[in-house]
Amino acid sequence: MSVNSTVAMIGIAIILIATYVLISTEKMNKTLAALLGGIGVILFVKVIFLTSGIKIFTDAELFGELIHWRTITIVVSVLVIVEASRESGLFDFITIKIIKLTEGEPIKIFLYMNLLTFGLSALLGAAPAFIIVGALTLVVTRNMHLDPVPFIVSEIMTANSAGVSTVISSFVNILVASNYDLAHKYFLSYEGFIVLGLPIGVLLVITNLFLFKLLYGKKMQEETANISVDLKRTFLGLDEWQVVRSRRVFYIAAILLIGTIAAFIIASFINMPFYVVALTSAILFILFSDTRIEIILRQIDWEMAIFFVAIFILVGGAHKVGLLDIFAESISIVAGDNKYLLWFIIIWLSAILSGFMDNISVTAVLIFVIPTIATTGGFSETAIIWSTILGANLGANLTPIGGVANIVAIGLLKKEGNGISWLEFMKLGTLITIVNLVVATGYIFLISALLGW
Repeated sequence: MSVNSTVAMIGIAIILIATYVLISTEKMNKTLAALLGGIGVILFVKVIFLTSGIKIFTDAELFGELIHWRTITIVVSVLVIVEASRESGLFDFITIKIIKLTEGEPIKIFLYMNLLTFGLSALLGAAPAFIIVGALTLVVTRNMHLDPVPFIVSEIMTANSAGVSTVISSFVNILVASNYDLAHKYFLSYEGFIVLGLPIGVLLVITNLFLFKLLYGKKMQEETANISVDLKRTFLGLDEWQVVRSRRVFYIAAILLIGTIAAFIIASFINMPFYVVALTSAILFILFSDTRIEIILRQIDWEMAIFFVAIFILVGGAHKVGLLDIFAESISIVAGDNKYLLWFIIIWLSAILSGFMDNISVTAVLIFVIPTIATTGGFSETAIIWSTILGANLGANLTPIGGVANIVAIGLLKKEGNGISWLEFMKLGTLITIVNLVVATGYIFLISALLGW
């Protein structure tokens, strides 16, 4: 390797590390930090070219190769679908229906709201699901004089654990799956996730609910005794149709949502690109919504889309100079020829890093590392991919900054005057994460044995 190539690698490594430190320490907004890192990489590449003639990547490669526009399209389309569906009142309607089924019993509210979180996470993604359920949970706990912390924290962790269930249940899954064009052979199509992701998602959520019952069951029983009959009657008398502005739009949203899921499944069989289905569905939701397009677009989390673009540039630059190959080879050296040790390292390393950095940032690095590890050690690429998916999703439960839902939840609790400290969150988060990772590791070992990975 030439001196100039070494300088290029060191320079981009410094930018990469500095950016990830800013993201993990929350010294700066994570999108702004990623943007600075991405711009830093572009400027550094230009300087290297002007001073040494080394072209790390061209402008054409930057916009055509480094930035995964298909992934960005899927992310934005899913956000549009979620926002348009939410505006129809569909999810509020379902939530009120479920609350009425609980008969005002705190333990039932706790259980049913977590199950609703799991269902919506599988359909819409962990962050959108929590935003929908979390806001309504606070309304219920406030009016029933219940402590919101156990409800909200459990819903965050249910959402994150359920993130492994479908291809759109987390941004991690979208990032990995779109990078591999939702390849059937890696079980990254919609039905592939249902085969491999959904079973472990269900198992993890059941495990979490059992742990939550042990931790909060006694407190829920005490709160049940303090709720008056009149208060229960008030909740049972709620009219779910009051949250629906237009029944026509409500039914259209329900049909479109079901149609979108069906289209995702069918598309993989007819080789229809996933981003085309997502974009078409998003356009249909906008067309049939009674909310003006500018309002829907205004409420979309554009910051998330910008974050993806910046991270792609940052990590793509690191990949171009060979930095990520060194990282991959280091992991291969530690694992040796022991495939089970490698699965273990990938799951636990990605989880720990995701807890402190942000699982999207970690996954963006690992998707470049996976092929090198598989080639270097002769390991199953599918097993490494799924180890990454499990670890990155489950690591989000470790700290308050591990996932988007966590950050939203902490903010909601603060507004309610029921803040939770880093230490309090990590006590529960560490327990849930360790148990989840043990289950996930066992699952990968079992699946790899059954499928011959």
